[in-house]
Amino acid sequence: MVRHLIIVFLFLLTNFSFSQVRTVVLTQNQSNAVKGIDRKAWNGMGNVSGHSDGYANDFTLPPRMNPCEKITNVKVNINITNYNKTSGCPHNNTYFNLLYGCTTYSGGATCPKSNVIYENSYPVNTPGATLNFNTSDPEYNKLDFGGNLSVDIIPVSTPGCNPVTNGGLTYEYTTTVTVTIAEDLPTTPAFTQVAPICSGGSLSALPTTSINNISGTWTPALDNTATKIYTFTPNSDECATSTTMTITVIPKTTPTFNQVAAVCSGATIAALPTTSNNGIAGTWSPALDNLATTNYTFTPAVGQCATSTTMTITVNPKITPTFTQVVAVCSGATMAALQTTSNNGIPGTWSPALDNLATTTYTFTPAVGQCANNA
Repeated sequence: MVRHLIIVFLFLLTNFSFSQVRTVVLTQNQSNAVKGIDRKAWNGMGNVSGHSDGYANDFTLPPRMNPCEKITNVKVNINITNYNKTSGCPHNNTYFNLLYGCTTYSGGATCPKSNVIYENSYPVNTPGATLNFNTSDPEYNKLDFGGNLSVDIIPVSTPGCNPVTNGGLTYEYTTTVTVTIAEDLPTTPAFTQVAPICSGGSLSALPTTSINNISGTWTPALDNTATKIYTFTPNSDECATSTTMTITVIPKTTPTFNQVAAVCSGATIAALPTTSNNGIAGTWSPALDNLATTNYTFTPAVGQCATSTTMTITVNPKITPTFTQVVAVCSGATMAALQTTSNNGIPGTWSPALDNLATTTYTFTPAVGQCANNA
């Protein structure tokens, strides 16, 4: 049994669109009415030829207390408690005219026919009528908070006879307008999620109207350098809740590379890799130069969320080995072996072999791996 009750309760929760209901009752009688010519300008604005006179009551519908309220039903009850006719003017039938949006009655045919929401003929001695306007009624959408609802009683007589104004035809009555007001459940604004962006990337302004037509504003200001939560606040006249959106800002990655070792001037430099150790593709500039120390810049390819980076490749100038000059010797004299390491620390070998019989030029060739010139 308890389970069944819970199921019914959940069904009710999911099938009712209103959470609260209030009722406002407005009451007037003949003493609140203004007596005069039928205000409905059925013969043209201001033209009262052919008009009968009667009682005009104006009701101001209640104000909206919050944006989620809506009028769901307006019931008009006209209860006639006394009818007295002493005039010689004929009384053919009685019209109950309901008009919406007219100005408060002050006499004359002042309300256009388009403002009529109900008019019908009743017998002379009718006790009244009860009229309902709700969501199923075509005239319902005309009714709104704070509007003027006019309820007129018009006994049809010979034009110009005017028995009501002249006191020859009187009514005692009570007109009750019951306004039922329900409160909608607020709507949650819906938006398309903004895709993550790279830090510093372009961030378009967020829409001020949601997918489900809720207008409002976003705070704080957009920031394309950090991930933030933004709050959408509906305008004060919207029946809606606030909502949030997180826009992810991805920090830029710094490409990393293995440092190229220093090279000797003129040595071969291998092409620099176009993809970093951490997977960033791009290009280097300027072109490689094996004659001078140069700073190279890596620029990530379009679409990579990464910063540029630099690498300096050092090019060492070649050193010229220096030696102490061997003094001249007498032909056939002993010559000491030439030193295999220069005075400035360059190892290597000499050629050709020493010759103590003839003046000879000897060449020093630096050992492999030495950044040095021949001497």
